[in-house]
Amino acid sequence: MTQDFRTAPIDEQARAILAERGYEFRVVDPDDRDAMERYVLAEARGFLGGTMQQPALDAHIAEFAQNRRNSAVYDPSGADPLTPIATTNSWIGPLTLPGQRDIDAWAISGVTVAQTHRRRGIQRQMMEAELRTARGLDVPVAMLTVTESSIYARYGFGVAALAAEYRISTRGLTWTGREPEGRLDFIPVRQWRDAAPALFERTRLRDPGQVRPFAMRWDQAAGYITYEGDKSAGRQAVQYRDASGGVRGMALYTINEGTSEQDFTTHEAQIVNLIAETDDAYAALWRFFVEMDLVSTTRYDLGSADEPVRWMVSNFRAVEVRPFDMQYLRVLDVKRVLEARAYEVPGEVSFEVTDDLGFASGTWTARASTAGTVIAAAGEVADSGDLELGVVELGAMLCGGTSARTLAAAGRVVERGPGALDRATAMLASTRPPRIDSWY
Repeated sequence: MTQDFRTAPIDEQARAILAERGYEFRVVDPDDRDAMERYVLAEARGFLGGTMQQPALDAHIAEFAQNRRNSAVYDPSGADPLTPIATTNSWIGPLTLPGQRDIDAWAISGVTVAQTHRRRGIQRQMMEAELRTARGLDVPVAMLTVTESSIYARYGFGVAALAAEYRISTRGLTWTGREPEGRLDFIPVRQWRDAAPALFERTRLRDPGQVRPFAMRWDQAAGYITYEGDKSAGRQAVQYRDASGGVRGMALYTINEGTSEQDFTTHEAQIVNLIAETDDAYAALWRFFVEMDLVSTTRYDLGSADEPVRWMVSNFRAVEVRPFDMQYLRVLDVKRVLEARAYEVPGEVSFEVTDDLGFASGTWTARASTAGTVIAAAGEVADSGDLELGVVELGAMLCGGTSARTLAAAGRVVERGPGALDRATAMLASTRPPRIDSWY
């Protein structure tokens, strides 16, 4: 990377196309307070956000100005030419890959187009500009979490990690999991806010697909920053310490009112954040929620698609799981991403990748001599690959969340070499399911 990503110029190709249509496309000056305020409010409007109180507005402006590259499209002929009619922002952060490894990734967020300017090709120009900018900065993969799942495949993004909503009906439920020797204690929300990032960092490389939350995300989770003001008083936090006294787990949660004014046992515990460094910490925290007095339902909106808690209670059906697509990846440099991750078993397989935007087209071979060790991911080779696939499918397989065999059954991957599907499925598998527990 040759320059600070925040100062990377606007993509000239997209700027010229949008200029022909009467729009201005530029990077927002982080030192221009009025421009940044208009940008933040335009992005909030795009996600149907309401009025933002001044402390929240100040915090958003600080986060966006200090840590992100903010791009916006303006309509000089509109009624409010100084306020963006489209937004996107981005930064470089670590993405966890199988084998407890990570790689620089271009995080894309805040993609909005005003309702008044839909279906004019604005989003396409912004998204393709983001990808060209990332590639120009030598970032090998782009990533985003999405509000709508029907949009981003057209830009080469594949679903790499699922998240899942959990609803646990705790009435009559018995804990059958392990019983750790450590202890749980309530802690102030401020203590959780100060300690959680470091605890998360100790666990980040464990789960493929995971990303480091941006700084403001921790304040939002704690309730310090919401559109309506400080809501931290409605949060509660607990921590788990092991037998040696080390903090190995923390959870942040809220209690929602019950459904009956006469029955005081129907409250809902909603887990906002749960970090467990060890299996004992995981068990202790989940038992706390399963056995909570006056609560009939425990809710967790950002679990993994395969949480162990389902196997730690007496009634499997009491745990309702609703998976959904969350982490999307877009490969920009095939060789580097294949070299960056570990492989489960020795083997060799070549991938012939097609990419409508041209970043990832070509044929590459991944070779692993021993489990978890990559000898080489060779550059372009002359012969056709063992597997034919698109860049979307490559992104979907990168973290081990979707297998080559599954995609082949769906007609998304074509096997050309004998045994290639089995080899690719085994090599690219992950011993831990991909997960991501923070929107960005």
